[in-house]
Amino acid sequence: MERRKISTLGKYSLVVTLPKDWTRMNNLDSGDEVSLKVQGDGSLAIHPSLSFEGRQNEFTLQVGFQEDVKMIQRKIIACYLNGYDKIVIISDKNFTRSQQDGIRSIVKSLYMRIYESSADTVTLQAFMDESLASVTSGVERMHIITSS
Repeated sequence: MERRKISTLGKYSLVVTLPKDWTRMNNLDSGDEVSLKVQGDGSLAIHPSLSFEGRQNEFTLQVGFQEDVKMIQRKIIACYLNGYDKIVIISDKNFTRSQQDGIRSIVKSLYMRIYESSADTVTLQAFMDESLASVTSGVERMHIITSS
């Protein structure tokens, strides 16, 4: 195990430098972010933060022609609550009118919009920047969505 000294930076901050080999191995540079997690034993784990630049958080749902509308809505809510920015819903045949209405209905209650639509495919896109939302309002919204 490697040891590092804690240094003072300014009036209120303490810093520890990262090993150069580790930063190279994780492709990190000055200004990049890392994630810190306090372990059960009080130790601190440092992980390179995942970069989502140029990458979409997308999920594809396969839907059966006769699949229940409520089940489709629950799957969409599950994808939304799991943080997917883009949800592509593909039907094995054309969507029924009730399936289309059910998808439109649930999209209205989420921070999403119908981005593209065809007879057998609907693409939903989140239009809210979650980084601007508070944790409390997010949890309250999840509670409302899952209890409705």
